[in-house]
Amino acid sequence: MAQEGRLISSLHTSILDLPPSCIEFCPSHPDYFVVGTYDLQKDKAETEQSQDALGQHPQTRNGSLVVFQLTGGKVEKVQTLAQPSAILDLHFHPSETDVLAVVNSTGRLSFLRLASSSADNSPVLTEIIAHQPLGAQQDVLILSCCWHPTIPNLIAVTTSTCEVHLLRMGEDWHMKSDESLIHSHDDQAWTVAFGPSVQGDAETASFKILSGGDDFRLLASTCESDDEESWSALGDTKQIGRHDYGVTAILPLHTNQDTQEYVLLTGSYDDHIRVYVAGAAPRLLAKLNLGGGVWRLRVMRFDTDTKGLGGWTATILASCMYTGARVVKLSGTWYECKMEVLARFEEHESMNYGSDFRLSANGESARIVSTSFYDKRLCVWDFS
Repeated sequence: MAQEGRLISSLHTSILDLPPSCIEFCPSHPDYFVVGTYDLQKDKAETEQSQDALGQHPQTRNGSLVVFQLTGGKVEKVQTLAQPSAILDLHFHPSETDVLAVVNSTGRLSFLRLASSSADNSPVLTEIIAHQPLGAQQDVLILSCCWHPTIPNLIAVTTSTCEVHLLRMGEDWHMKSDESLIHSHDDQAWTVAFGPSVQGDAETASFKILSGGDDFRLLASTCESDDEESWSALGDTKQIGRHDYGVTAILPLHTNQDTQEYVLLTGSYDDHIRVYVAGAAPRLLAKLNLGGGVWRLRVMRFDTDTKGLGGWTATILASCMYTGARVVKLSGTWYECKMEVLARFEEHESMNYGSDFRLSANGESARIVSTSFYDKRLCVWDFS
C-alpha cells in the first residue's frame, strides 16, 4: 500500500539551520508559513547514546520560529526568531488568524502575532505573551496543542507527563482560569483534538476532547462548563478502537447532528491510518498501511453528499515519519469507507514530522511544503 499513488518530485528544496518539527501556513497571510525547529544539545555522554528525535528526557534543547514566504515554487526566509527551548507544536487561531500558539520543551505556551508594520513590509512574528501554565517545572514538555474551533481562546495541550489539559485565555491573552486536567494516559500524550459539541442544556457548553498517547490508546472525554472558564470531564473517559502502537494524530472529519456520531481519522506509530465512527458504539470503518509512522494529518478537502444520503469524501495530507508525505483520498458513509493513496513524496531522508499546503484559487490543486528532521530539508511540491 505504501508504494501506491503517483510519485511526485520537488519544485524546490532548502536546507534549514535546525531540524524542523512542525509547520503551518498563516490564514491571514496565505503566502507565508512558520516552521518550528527543535535542536537537542548533547554532551559527550549523550552523543554515545541513540535516542528518538523528540525524546523524553530533560536534556538541553533550543529551537527557533522561522517565517518563510512562498512565491511560485520557491521559498524565501523572512525572519528567524531564536527560542530558548525546542518547539514541539504550533497552530494559528481559528478566528483571530494572525495569532499563533506555540508550545515547547520546557512547558511554555506562547502567543505571537504575524503582522506587517506597513503595507510594504513582510509580516514578522512578535511575541504577545508567554505562560508557564503547568507550573514552574521545566522538565515537563508540552507536546501538542489544539484550538477549539468555536469557543473563543480555548486551547488544549498534552504533556510528556501523560496529561491532557484545557486552558482558557482572555482577550488580552492572559490566562483566564487555572488549567483544567481532563484525563491522563499511561504514557506520553502525543496529540489532542476537539470533537463535536454535545447536545444538552443550552446553558452548559459541552464537547468532546480526544487524545492519543504512547500507551496505544485513543481516549475521549466529554467536557462541560457552566461559565466557559473552568472545565471538567463529565462521566468516564472512554477508549475508542485499538491501535498496535502509539496514537500520534487525530483528525475529526464529519458529524451526524441527529445521532451525534462523528467520523474520526487517526494516525499511529504502527504505520496505519484508521477511520472510525465514534459515538455511543464506536466502530472501525477502514484502515490503511502507509508504510511509516503517521505523525500528522491535515484535511485538504472535504465534501458531503448533496443528495442527503450520508456519503462524504475527503482528501488528506499525511506526514509519515519514515516514508515521506502521502496524499490520501477517503470515500465513505456512516457504515463503510474506502481509502486510496493518490500521491507520495519521498525525497526526505529523515523523519517527516510536518507538512502543510496552500490551495489554488479554484481549490483543485495544492502547493505543499513538507519537512524532515535530521536532514533539515524543506521541500516544495505540487499536487493536482
